[in-house]
Amino acid sequence: MGNDNNCVRKKDDLADALGKCEGLVIYGAGLVGNCMIQYLIKEKMASRVICVAVKSREGNPEAIMGIPVFTLGELEDYKEKYFFLIATLEHLQDSIKEELEKFGCRTILGISNTYYTQIREEINDFTPDVVCNLRKGIGYMLDRFRQMDQKIDQLRDRLDNFVYLVEEQNEISAVNTRAFARYRNCNYGKDVVIMATGPTLNHYKLVNGAIHIGVNTVYKNPGIPLDFLFVQDGRAEFLNGGKFEKLEDVACKIFMGRVSKSTHVEWSEFPESYRLGGNVTDYIMAQAHAQAGIYRDICHHPVYGGLTVVFSALHFALYTYPSKIYLVGCDISSEGYYDGTVDKSTLINTAKANELKEDYKLMKEFAGLHYPETEIISVNPVGLKGIFKEIYT
Repeated sequence: MGNDNNCVRKKDDLADALGKCEGLVIYGAGLVGNCMIQYLIKEKMASRVICVAVKSREGNPEAIMGIPVFTLGELEDYKEKYFFLIATLEHLQDSIKEELEKFGCRTILGISNTYYTQIREEINDFTPDVVCNLRKGIGYMLDRFRQMDQKIDQLRDRLDNFVYLVEEQNEISAVNTRAFARYRNCNYGKDVVIMATGPTLNHYKLVNGAIHIGVNTVYKNPGIPLDFLFVQDGRAEFLNGGKFEKLEDVACKIFMGRVSKSTHVEWSEFPESYRLGGNVTDYIMAQAHAQAGIYRDICHHPVYGGLTVVFSALHFALYTYPSKIYLVGCDISSEGYYDGTVDKSTLINTAKANELKEDYKLMKEFAGLHYPETEIISVNPVGLKGIFKEIYT
């Protein structure tokens, strides 16, 4: 505060200022403010000090040597009545003066660095330094404790997540081992036909001696013998609309898809009443739309579910290690289903078709790596053209 009229430079200046006002508010609870209070006590002028003002309560005491500490916002009634003394080093005072003027303080003075030095010499007491250092040390410790608390919370969250993942993995292993362990390599040397529900299913001619794996509503086609059926997405609107009507009458082995807890789509699971038959076995599939890996060991990892139940059936078929896998009715088109029905909620648009084709490519890469002798053949392909070997009937 460069103007001499705005700065206390000696004892007489302070006494003169105190003589012209009803009381004094010291702005600043740091080292300068502490020294100023000690000095006023020594000079028997402390009775004129009303309080100490600070910008924030955080890190500041409730009182200094018996003098109460308030935030500036609590001193609305004091701003015109009392003299505000800025008890900081000079280079900090201009911004504080602007703050006090904006608040509406009428009388504002600072302390020169020279006068502050004299005060330090006169009181010959290092209590303010000790108090300030203690306060800084305590503040630092509190900050460190807060950081430690945050770290502990983060570690606790990670531990909870780890425990959750372990529990989830244990469940996946238990459920999928019970479902699939007996079928590993069981179709070695045989042919497998995977039948989806696209319109080209109607052009399928039975492959003699092949193992037939159907998906979802293929079981409603009486002309197709089924050895296995994969079903998933038993949401209420599908069940109430009769999509899986008479599923309980299907005699072949049924694998019923479940999701892991981390997917947050439990609403898509079949209710327990659909699992009463002895031929129904749960399996846990990977999250749809996720960048999930395709694992060779489907007993201890989720089955690749992706955007269609066909991927679960194909993943299982590869696990049984056949010579050939025929893909029938895997049309990836918007033409509806083999029975002539069209469900607007499941229509395949261009974006979804592209996603499906990318997933089929991933399955092809997986098969080429782990089951290179198994030939995958697309029968009457529509949207799957150019990915697998193709035949037309």
